[in-house]
Amino acid sequence: MGAKVLVVIFFFMVARWSWPRFRYDQLMSLAWLGMLPLGMVNVVFVAAWAQFGGRWVARAGVPDPWLMAACGWAVLLVAWVVATSLVPAASDNSPRHVPIEPSFEE
Repeated sequence: MGAKVLVVIFFFMVARWSWPRFRYDQLMSLAWLGMLPLGMVNVVFVAAWAQFGGRWVARAGVPDPWLMAACGWAVLLVAWVVATSLVPAASDNSPRHVPIEPSFEE
């Protein structure tokens, strides 16, 4: 039991050390431009599956959980590629070099 706790603590420590903290505006940009579109695609997919899933399974002849999982992963990957292409690259957290202009005041 103690080993599990130590592994989880170690994972959290490595995660905190590995990724930089995001500013508030970057988190809001990620939420509005990245996560919200993915969530909306997920809602539409689940609604379509609830409405038409039985017919799709009957036509495919595949067990329902496997077909749902495969379709879910396909929708996730396509939505992820589209969402990452739409999010501007300027919202990353990497430091930028800003040249300093020389001052000639005496």
